[in-house]
Amino acid sequence: MLLIDRAGADKQVLTQSNAIMFFAAQAVPGVLLPEGEEQRLRVFDAFFHFVTDVISVNNASFRLGRSGHNAGATFLRDEYTEHLLASERFLTGDGFMGGNAFSVADIAAFVVVQTVAERLPWERLRRLDAWRTRIANRRAVQTAMIAFN
Repeated sequence: MLLIDRAGADKQVLTQSNAIMFFAAQAVPGVLLPEGEEQRLRVFDAFFHFVTDVISVNNASFRLGRSGHNAGATFLRDEYTEHLLASERFLTGDGFMGGNAFSVADIAAFVVVQTVAERLPWERLRRLDAWRTRIANRRAVQTAMIAFN
């Protein structure tokens, strides 16, 4: 991903997807990041759970597997599954990650979950599976997935 912002005095170039996501969230206040401090902190908690605790473990597992360290890869695969099980605690009564509306946490979580979806024990992740279905059915997500694929 690459974002070039020419709107300011200095041209800004962002190459990290999470930085681009927060740039977009700040461009339209209250849409992808809640305005209330408590809600925002819950969204940040969920967001960082997925971009650190889940995706980094998945990446390490993938790299170990590719280099022939299958026992380590399997161990880490089990670890990220456990982190995904734990992620269900971020689902709110409104059905979103960390907040009462769709946010950057849902975007990050959806991308992470979709990356490993075919390898997940969905029978153990019923709430996460229901959330994933709801998010996948959002028109903007469907449009993004077409562009991404």
